[in-house]
Amino acid sequence: MEEVRRLDEIEQAKRKPRLGYAGYQRGKLAPFEVAIEKAAADMAAQGRALLDDNATLDEFKAKARSGEIPFGSTWRLGKIYGPATIETRQAALDMPEIGREGGLGEL
Repeated sequence: MEEVRRLDEIEQAKRKPRLGYAGYQRGKLAPFEVAIEKAAADMAAQGRALLDDNATLDEFKAKARSGEIPFGSTWRLGKIYGPATIETRQAALDMPEIGREGGLGEL
C-alpha cells in the first residue's frame, strides 16, 4: 500500500506544471565589467592608487622586476594598483598604531 501511495505521489508531481526558465537577462554591464568595477572599488577601499590602466600580467611582472613600480603593488584584471596605505594595512592586520595605546611607544 505504501508503495502505491509513493508511486501515486511521484505521478502527481510529474503532472504538476513546472516553473519556466527565466533565462539570462543581461544588465547594464557585462559580467566581466562588473568584476572590473568591483576590483576597482576594492582597491580604492584599500587606498591603492591606479598606476597603469591597461597592462598585461607579463608587463606587470617586467615592471616589478625592473623596479618601475613600488613594492607592494598589485595587478588585477588588466590594471596595476600601487601599494596599500599604511592606515589600511594596519586596519587589515588589526594592529595598534605605533605610539598609541598598545603600540611600540609603551615599551
